[in-house]
Order: sequence, then C-alpha cells, then structure tokens
Amino acid sequence: MKVELQAQKLWMIFSEIQVAPLGEKELDAYNTNNYLATSMIFYIFSNEILLMISSSNFAKKASDKLKSIYLTTKFSKRLTILQKLLQSRQEENKSV
Repeated sequence: MKVELQAQKLWMIFSEIQVAPLGEKELDAYNTNNYLATSMIFYIFSNEILLMISSSNFAKKASDKLKSIYLTTKFSKRLTILQKLLQSRQEENKSV
C-alpha cells in the first residue's frame, strides 16, 4: 500500500507529513489528492477491513484506524518474536 501511494505521490497525505494548506487553490488540490489516497486505500483492503474504515472520509482517519487494527500489542509481540527468531537463525548460519 505504501509503495502504491508513494508512486502516486499521495503517501505524504496518508501519513500526514503534508498538512492541509491555507490557500483556496492549494486546498482544492490537497483535497483532491486526499480523496484519491482514500479511494486507493479502500480498493486495497478486504471487505472486513473496509467495513472498519469505511466511515473515514480522509486518508489520515483511515490511516489511524488501520494503525489501531494492525498495531495491537498482540501483533507487536508476534513481530518481536519473529524478529528474534530470524536473528537467531542468522547467528546460527554465521557460526556454521
């Protein structure tokens, strides 16, 4: 998802690196890009996830909801365990 949004030059809106400008013309362009990013996000995810984020009409709101879904403590713990396992395998391979 990140790569696709970056390719379309929309990642900065999704990750909130780019904030809404004050000028009317710039704000229109920002809003257009925001809606494009949001629609791309909706096409990427399954129906189950889409139901959880469908009320998000802004890319940043969708981003926040996705973070709350995927960055839970259980997920973080699993990721930490997986990283330790991979590190131990790499260390074993080096010693052989």
